[in-house]
Amino acid sequence: MTALTTTVALLAGLLAGAAARPVLFAWSVPAGTPLRRSCPTCDAPGRAALRLLARPRGRCAACRTPWSTDCGIPEAMTALAFALIAARGLTGWIATAHYWVAACGTALVLIDVKVNRLPNVLTLPMFAGVIVLLVGAAANGEQGSLLRSLAAAAALGAVFFLMTFGGIGLGDVKLAPTLGALLGWHSWVGVFLGTFAMFALAAAANLLRGRVRGRVAFGPYMIIGALSISVCLS
Repeated sequence: MTALTTTVALLAGLLAGAAARPVLFAWSVPAGTPLRRSCPTCDAPGRAALRLLARPRGRCAACRTPWSTDCGIPEAMTALAFALIAARGLTGWIATAHYWVAACGTALVLIDVKVNRLPNVLTLPMFAGVIVLLVGAAANGEQGSLLRSLAAAAALGAVFFLMTFGGIGLGDVKLAPTLGALLGWHSWVGVFLGTFAMFALAAAANLLRGRVRGRVAFGPYMIIGALSISVCLS
């Protein structure tokens, strides 16, 4: 049964990754830049540009130029995350909360890596969705604490807000409450471990990369670290 569930989750992840392409297409531009609404090559507007999203290596319907050479990375990343969640045996509302974070988080990771941006169009619905799903989990008696989730969301958001004085971006601040809520559902130890994992991953990546100039995207480490710890604790 686990193998079947994992396979279904993997297929659902492929669909979720494909569904995220309109957001990736529009929002993978630097902050303060108008959203991309046309083909970057021929400037074909509206529907012609959006048909780029029909397949992993979509092409402009007007000039046939590939929009991306990512070889299906959004689909692959989301499918892998979904499969790992399913393989862990998560069920119910809390499982759906993890799938929601994985789906939104994959898009955020790809946008942040590309243009150092965590857009509100993803971070805010991501938070709202997690809270609604955790309320559902609490209402159905699933193991965990909604009160602790809310407290952890506020605490982690406050900590990251204070770190804006040290260079943390506001996008990271808006992302922190979602991850705090997910980790807080399990325990305060989970919140600590998840937060530690975020910074440990970032430190390890920076050491491997050597000296880095300019702003480094921290969102991917936040999402991967917190989601990994939350899945392990579930």
